Amino acid sequence: MAELPEVMTDGVTLIGITGLYAERADGGPVVMGQSVLRLVAVPTEGRHYLAAQSSGLDENRVYRITAWVKAVPGVQVELEVADGKANYGKAIFDPAGRRVTSSSAGLNEGVERGPHGWQKIWIDLATANDQLVVVSGIVSRDRSTFKGDGHLGLTFGGIEVAPSPSQRG
Repeated sequence: MAELPEVMTDGVTLIGITGLYAERADGGPVVMGQSVLRLVAVPTEGRHYLAAQSSGLDENRVYRITAWVKAVPGVQVELEVADGKANYGKAIFDPAGRRVTSSSAGLNEGVERGPHGWQKIWIDLATANDQLVVVSGIVSRDRSTFKGDGHLGLTFGGIEVAPSPSQRG
């Protein structure tokens, strides 16, 4: 795919893709305003990820950053979030097994079953400013850098950023 699809979700912008081939997948949106994408790790050595930015956030608030994914058993997905200042978190998920395989110390993260075979992988992270950068990628055995085979992939339903349930009043 030469360019990323436009995102119509307020405050969310896709900002880059590396090491992945992306094509629109069939089916309606999982996250309103975002296309469902089939992502496949191309046969190159390195990282394989899709990056997004969420802006217009409240400073010093904890947000839940959720990626909606469908993955076959054995596919590991990394979710990495940073505010560009002091806050950073990373976790690696096994969506098919609905478990977190590793994460940054003290990070609140999880996997939840969604409708129609979708899995919600998420991280809670505070922001010191009004934006977060979210990197969602395919990893191999808890390693961010590997050689893609042109087949390993997942279906990506979109990114949501909302106040963490623990921050809602």
